[in-house]
Amino acid sequence: MSYNISVFLTFCCVCISIKNYSQHLKTEKSLDFPKKNEITNFNGFQLDIAQDFFGIASKNEDRDFTMGVQLKWLGLKTENDLTFLWSEPQKFIDSYIFKINSKLIHHEFIVGYSAFTPRDLASSSPVFDDRPYAAVLFGQTNRYYKTANWVISSSFSIGGVGGFSGDIANYVQTAIHAANRRIQNFTREDPNGWNNQIANRGLPFINYSHRRFFNQWQDVNTKRKFNYGITPYYGGSIGLLYNNLNGGINFKIGFYENNFSSYTPEEVNKSNTIPTEINANSKTYNKLQAGIYLFGNSQATLWAYNSTLQGVPIFKDKDAHRLSYDEIKPLVALFELGIGAYLNNTEIRYSHSLRTSQTDLPTQRPHFWGTVKLIFHSF
Repeated sequence: MSYNISVFLTFCCVCISIKNYSQHLKTEKSLDFPKKNEITNFNGFQLDIAQDFFGIASKNEDRDFTMGVQLKWLGLKTENDLTFLWSEPQKFIDSYIFKINSKLIHHEFIVGYSAFTPRDLASSSPVFDDRPYAAVLFGQTNRYYKTANWVISSSFSIGGVGGFSGDIANYVQTAIHAANRRIQNFTREDPNGWNNQIANRGLPFINYSHRRFFNQWQDVNTKRKFNYGITPYYGGSIGLLYNNLNGGINFKIGFYENNFSSYTPEEVNKSNTIPTEINANSKTYNKLQAGIYLFGNSQATLWAYNSTLQGVPIFKDKDAHRLSYDEIKPLVALFELGIGAYLNNTEIRYSHSLRTSQTDLPTQRPHFWGTVKLIFHSF
């Protein structure tokens, strides 16, 4: 019943936005965008690569969340005609459902991919005592707004589950295994069960996420090198892919003062303020040239529905293997600890993540993985 309600609400939001947005442009003022002569946003791109063999505590078992890649284009300029399909319904939901009328301070466009597998890769039959195979390919826009006490973020995703996404995962996973065998004593089998993935013929999805970061526990001073920030947050997701509520707290501490994009929003806050050292004509920053810092995050998620485990709502009757709600953990914890460094306009981050078991099966177990982020900025 919970996923039926989620599907109904999601489609209502999108259909209403498409029907009414043209009238909305005529009758309502747009969100408060920065003026052209204001330097309020950074631009660049970011590449995130997540793999379980990147994890420090991981045994490279290639199971559960096995890999993910995201390519992000950063900055207000990424909101353009190419992102119309995402941005129009997203702006409607932000302004009409959540009543956000604050300044838009940052925008991102993302192309991403994630893959999940059971522990037993050798079997060509469904592994009924473990999680199903699943793969997700998506495009997504992220919007960030600033209020007096909060940074508000929203995400709108359109993509596909299964089908071609699983073909990509099968090819990449097999190639990585072959490479590992050549360079180390790697004994894991090649995956033989991708034909049993969730939505094997492929199904579309849309999803909306909303999150609020409390931004008053930041101590970032551009006149000194050592800074820190603690950021509690809460949010949730609704749609055909994920339905959940979540909350947590993250931190960042170290030698930094840069105005770069990150999962901790103290830098995003600063993009709304123009330091006196900026030359508005040349766009040259008198900034710290290098920095190093630690960051971390702890999050609890209350799950109502997860399509990568339970099948895509409405269409899930053709899945070879899926889990019922009784077979998933309603409460899942995530912990992340990492280190980052930057030199001029280039930044690199590494983090190690632990997620508690998502399933309530005999094979339940926590999972470890590592993530490398490469960020290139142009001002």
